[in-house]
Amino acid sequence: MKGRLTIHFFSAILLGTQTLSMAQAKSQTNQNVYNLVVTGLVLAIIILGASSLMTGL
Repeated sequence: MKGRLTIHFFSAILLGTQTLSMAQAKSQTNQNVYNLVVTGLVLAIIILGASSLMTGL
């Protein structure tokens, strides 16, 4: 269980980073996309952290 959550955590970070760099490459001036991705990434980390704490990681 612990290992699986860690894998999900890292894949979420990887996915967020990929999306972030794609958004930046697509449009350097579009700050809204960048902010949206950052917010989504932060929310994903918070949710993953909360579920990890609940399962007693």
